[in-house]
Amino acid sequence: MRGQTVQNFNALPDWLTVPEVRKLLRLSRTSVYEMIRGGVIPHRRFGRSLRVPKACLRPDIEREL
Repeated sequence: MRGQTVQNFNALPDWLTVPEVRKLLRLSRTSVYEMIRGGVIPHRRFGRSLRVPKACLRPDIEREL
């Protein structure tokens, strides 16, 4: 099952929308925006749209919380 998650992750676009991040991390919309505002999740603005680089959410990288 873990291999399937990584395979699905690799199929995602390089820049994810907030709804895509929300689904991937299983968080609420508000939580994702709070994490973006707090600098926990890096982002870039493309026009009016916020995008999160997929590389920052890789499942095979362990981070300290």
